[in-house]
Amino acid sequence: MGYRANSFYSERPGISNKQALSALGDRASSCHPSGSELDDRFKFYVYSRQEGVWPAEVSGHDPEKENAQYTAYEPLSNITANYPPTLLLHGKRDKDVPYEQSVLMVEQLEDNNVRHELITDPTWGHMFDAEGLGEPAVGAAFDKVLAFLDGHLRQ
Repeated sequence: MGYRANSFYSERPGISNKQALSALGDRASSCHPSGSELDDRFKFYVYSRQEGVWPAEVSGHDPEKENAQYTAYEPLSNITANYPPTLLLHGKRDKDVPYEQSVLMVEQLEDNNVRHELITDPTWGHMFDAEGLGEPAVGAAFDKVLAFLDGHLRQ
């Protein structure tokens, strides 16, 4: 079940299948983990991204053989004129999710006359909101998020 290994995660030290599976634990959890439990779960995520098996691991479907199973979860495949107002924040240095994905989303939103806004910065990476706390550009982005929500939730 191969998909695509992520080059960003492949630069990290390798995680073995055994390490990844042991990180999951033996019980289902619906809460947000913290501390060592979060670190352990992140090992599973990194392994899945390094091996290109993340889509299959979280869905149980092979994206190459069962691509139709994913369509309902792909925003680009489901935008219509009834799509809700959408706010996107995306750094141009994101190595996890390609910036082009937000560009494609904006094109689809525009084609369907959906109200939207893209907030971006050429220096932001994937975790810009956590890594850049206290940075003026991140603070300004959060101000825009609040204004967007305020403007659309009050209607």
